[in-house]
Amino acid sequence: MKYTLTPKQLAAYNGIRGYIKDKGYAPSVSEIAKMIGAKYNASGKRVVDELETKGYITRLAGKARSITIVTDDHKEIKRLREIRDAANTFVRNQNLLRKYYADDQKGPDTLAASAKVAESFLKLQRMVSD
Repeated sequence: MKYTLTPKQLAAYNGIRGYIKDKGYAPSVSEIAKMIGAKYNASGKRVVDELETKGYITRLAGKARSITIVTDDHKEIKRLREIRDAANTFVRNQNLLRKYYADDQKGPDTLAASAKVAESFLKLQRMVSD
């Protein structure tokens, strides 16, 4: 899902993209602050944090100049991993249901496991149909 960027966020995003394209590495937080006309580095850091939260960039914690622009390929890989994880949860829930069903077809554990199977199936179905 794409989030709308504020004018400062957009300026920072475009500035980061241009900087990486020109120099081959990411700008520092102070350089980003200058790009958006901020007086303090903290303002640049806040905008970088917001871009990361919104999924436009990624970075390595504690590593300077580690910003990378998130492409559609990155987003698709993340989405596929989320679908894989949801499918694994669905299969685990099915296996748990089989175990409880074999022991007690109408017991509380069987009913709870059945609800988990239904819930995980619906989640997986929503993810695949998006």
